[in-house]
Amino acid sequence: MFEAEGLFFHSDALRQAVYAYSELFDFPVIPGLCDGPIYVLDLAGGLKLILDDYRFDTHHFDPKPAYVLTSPDLEEALFAVKRCKFEITLPIVKGTGMNFFLFRGEDEHVFAVCDRRLPYRTAADPSGGERHVLKDIYLPVRHVAKAYEKYASIMQGLVCRYDEQDPIRAASSIRLKLVPRTLRPQWPRCRIQTAELPHMQTRLRQNPHFRLGAADERMLEVWDSEGNGLVFEERRHS
Repeated sequence: MFEAEGLFFHSDALRQAVYAYSELFDFPVIPGLCDGPIYVLDLAGGLKLILDDYRFDTHHFDPKPAYVLTSPDLEEALFAVKRCKFEITLPIVKGTGMNFFLFRGEDEHVFAVCDRRLPYRTAADPSGGERHVLKDIYLPVRHVAKAYEKYASIMQGLVCRYDEQDPIRAASSIRLKLVPRTLRPQWPRCRIQTAELPHMQTRLRQNPHFRLGAADERMLEVWDSEGNGLVFEERRHS
């Protein structure tokens, strides 16, 4: 019923964020787009990082969505969300090139559900390869088992627990991974496998928009100036 489409990185300085993330991923900056409300980075694996600017929030969403899902039948998706007793914070409305609604899931996570993939122009890997593949989106929750029971009832195959060892599901390209808030005070937003870990470390040291967190020879955590975190893992070719 649902597929992952992207996650928002909200900012009050979009141009700065665009240049910082474009440099981090070694993507070219698309002229003119960083002056608008949204700038979309299209990573391998089918998921997008959506940089948006608070100043252009014409809908005044409160709270703002953090995650974007797609579902071809919005009415059916809306009914399923209501059946789980999740709060609908915005009913189905017509957006730019799509229809969507918002709902609040477990632990205050807010999702946008669209009836098609985002129609915005995207910045993609100029190499045409898969240098950066997004694997997991982290959803911190207070009670993993309880949250999993509710989310899995409508997102079976998309959501998983942090300690899950299912090799079939582990091979899927994108997962919403439920992680316990008790393990750490702040979780990164997502996990990305990259073929350029050493180069990224060099670029990060020269970019004031980011600070390094935990790191070793196979992974590193990155935090931007807005408090968004990413985990990069070395991708080994088979």
